[in-house]
Amino acid sequence: MASKAMAGGLFLLLAFIYWVCVRRYLPYDGDMMFRVTKSLVTAHSLRIHDPVLHLNEPYSFYGLAVSLLLVPFFVVGQLLFGDGTALIPTFEPIVTALTVVALLGLLVQLGVSWKRAFAVGLLYAFGSLAWAYSGVLYSEPLVGLCIVASLLFVRRYERGSRWWLLAAGGAAGLALLARWDSMLLVVAPVSVYLVYALYRDVTRSMRERLVAFALLASPIAIVTAVNLAYDLFRYGRPLASPYIGTFQFSTPLPVGVFGLLFSPGAGLIVYVPLVLLGGFGVRALYQRWPRITLLIAGLVAVRLAFYGQWFGWDGGITFGPRFLVPIVPLLFVPIAFIPHPALPQRGRAIVMLALTILLSSLSIGVELLNQIVPYGQYYTSVATALNTAARHACPGCPLWQVVQLTTGRLDYDWQFIPLHGQLTMLLSGRIDPIWRNIALVVPILIAVLGFIGFRLFRMAARLDREDLQLAAEQPGPLARAS
Repeated sequence: MASKAMAGGLFLLLAFIYWVCVRRYLPYDGDMMFRVTKSLVTAHSLRIHDPVLHLNEPYSFYGLAVSLLLVPFFVVGQLLFGDGTALIPTFEPIVTALTVVALLGLLVQLGVSWKRAFAVGLLYAFGSLAWAYSGVLYSEPLVGLCIVASLLFVRRYERGSRWWLLAAGGAAGLALLARWDSMLLVVAPVSVYLVYALYRDVTRSMRERLVAFALLASPIAIVTAVNLAYDLFRYGRPLASPYIGTFQFSTPLPVGVFGLLFSPGAGLIVYVPLVLLGGFGVRALYQRWPRITLLIAGLVAVRLAFYGQWFGWDGGITFGPRFLVPIVPLLFVPIAFIPHPALPQRGRAIVMLALTILLSSLSIGVELLNQIVPYGQYYTSVATALNTAARHACPGCPLWQVVQLTTGRLDYDWQFIPLHGQLTMLLSGRIDPIWRNIALVVPILIAVLGFIGFRLFRMAARLDREDLQLAAEQPGPLARAS
């Protein structure tokens, strides 16, 4: 019960903070997915209108998962407030808060202490792209939740009931319902891992292993059928999205991967420097969980290889590398396994502490900057100049090509690098007006939320003591990494 209270308390705390920070506007992707939701509820149809690019007409080429999950939010919003959009801004905060809780659960399942798992969870919550993407409607945060949940259920299966395979397959299937590319980027790596685990599990009979495989494959097969039927309905044949016909894998792989990791305008290392800290924990993670480490590496590598070749590898006009958002929580797993330096290595311990503080401060600072001066506010200030230059460079080009020219300058032109521009706006006092309006309340809010966080940390410490006591009474269970 204490562990459930811990998870529930953390979820409520984060969901509230994320909801407070939501910017109530829809990006293009989110708008298209929401239009499907609205059409389903109000017109009982899947037809939508795309007034911006006219690519999603008469049917959206995005996956169904987000649109379907938004239906209850829309319906309840209509019933309670007479406005179907009223509760839509709560969706992404809930998804992101659940991702942090799932990451906490995964770390505990991997033998990490509750205190350390809680600390790493908070670093991910406020020192990664999670905070920024908890306020805008995209499918990537949902896919990220599905990936972490899949790994969590995999570990639960390896420690207990085979029914967790059904949950793992369901999580992977939901990612597939959100995006077709999840067949390669999520379903394939997770399935290969679990099939290999079943093959190596000699404690089970062949019949038991076949049943276990069926539990894993059933939800994935159902979602695959739904996706194929949806394609057939929209395009007349499966796998025929005009999205693929319009956009291409045209970026050289080294160029795209370098951009995803190091470009000043969209590089993961620039936006989340804290992930560098994970390099010090990879060895310990591999020594303890070699197969899980390889699965994480596979999920990261295949996503880098896939989107490193995509024409718009940066994810468009977005904060940081949007397409890498789903695998960012995985990069925090090795951080939890950084070993404590031995007592004689005091100098190394001091260096590691200083490095941890530095990288954590940088990562949290980047995210905090984006909350005070939102990316959308910065982009609005330079949009006219960028659009004019792009139209001049490519007269008569469709809007999506203009956007690509624009993002190219946001990625590498120092004059338009988002973090540089946002910092300049902050120093000149041009911050989000919402913070001016609630400036007097913010310190009180921080104090209250900080107190709740402290209580949760105390609860994590109590859970660690209970685990130690249980281990002492029942020798044999895996000792936790403190």
